[in-house]
Amino acid sequence: LVIDPWNEMDHVRPPDMSLTEYTGLAIKRFRKFARKHRVHLIVVAHPAKLQRSRETGKYPTPSLYDISDSAHWANKPDIGIVVHRESLGPDGTTTIKVAKVRYCGVIGSPGEVTGLRWNREATRYEKQETDDA
Repeated sequence: LVIDPWNEMDHVRPPDMSLTEYTGLAIKRFRKFARKHRVHLIVVAHPAKLQRSRETGKYPTPSLYDISDSAHWANKPDIGIVVHRESLGPDGTTTIKVAKVRYCGVIGSPGEVTGLRWNREATRYEKQETDDA
């Protein structure tokens, strides 16, 4: 089950509940639902606005703590994956980083792949070959 994106869902937060508390409760309910129904649940949540580097003009690779609304996005999930597109356009590359794995070795392990490009025809990311062979 994929919820994409989190910020497009209709939320009804009680007036006496902070955004951080609400986000934590929502994640807790998602986990309970996934376990009960034996499904893998993915929530796509975007980072808050990042600041460009003054030196390079590029955006930094976001972390799970950069996701809008709460640090719970870094603390509560079993797996946290960051997909970061370096730049828009045909020359932009993408990094996919497994930033967190709660049960390391059982359901995966942290790591990253850089230099990926989207292949529209194959509908997947592909590693670009280098001339340094």
